[in-house]
Amino acid sequence: QPAKYDTKRYSLAMGRGNQKSHGELKDRYFLGQPEGRTIILEDVTTTGNSLIKEIQKLQEINTDIIAAFSLTDRINSTNNKRNDFSGIPFYALSNIMDLVQEACKTRLPGQKIVESIEKEFNINL
Repeated sequence: QPAKYDTKRYSLAMGRGNQKSHGELKDRYFLGQPEGRTIILEDVTTTGNSLIKEIQKLQEINTDIIAAFSLTDRINSTNNKRNDFSGIPFYALSNIMDLVQEACKTRLPGQKIVESIEKEFNINL
């Protein structure tokens, strides 16, 4: 039997950029409190520090975090699963190395740009 995805069954909580200094703890970090099994979705992961802070905030309000996903992992990684963050499995849907290499093949940037990319990421394109 197909799963039912109605609006009352699943919530989408969003993290606040800055913590509110008033109100209940559950509302200080998030717009809508995460409920049940929770997956964190981040746009870009660089050092991982912001992700660790978000995990800690969620753990403070006893959230059941089952995984964290990033649309793009900027760490120089060759696979799409990095070490866990605070015991939470982390997955990246893409990594910067794949994106940079594909962009250089398809967009054909000038030599100066390629050299800058190679220097930045310590790679040969």
